[in-house]
Amino acid sequence: MKYETLLDLEKRIDTRYAEKRKKAIENKSKLDVYFIELYIKKMYGEDLSSYYLVTPGVTSRWKSSYNAFPTSRIHEFTFREGSRDIVELLKRIYE
Repeated sequence: MKYETLLDLEKRIDTRYAEKRKKAIENKSKLDVYFIELYIKKMYGEDLSSYYLVTPGVTSRWKSSYNAFPTSRIHEFTFREGSRDIVELLKRIYE
């Protein structure tokens, strides 16, 4: 059995906490289909299907399943809009 010093134990706990906090922040700041839909509707007055040139059934599937929105479509959105920062995109909508 290996014994740790108090300092080693505190460092390990701090590191684990920092990693969990970073993951939580990343998960909260991810673009999702509902934010993208809001952005497109406010900025362009379009719906998802016309923005991505797909049928309404495809966008319905994207919204109905948590993991159905393709990451390639998120990359396309960030490329077309020039940002993936949610705060910046919200400022664009409401300015």
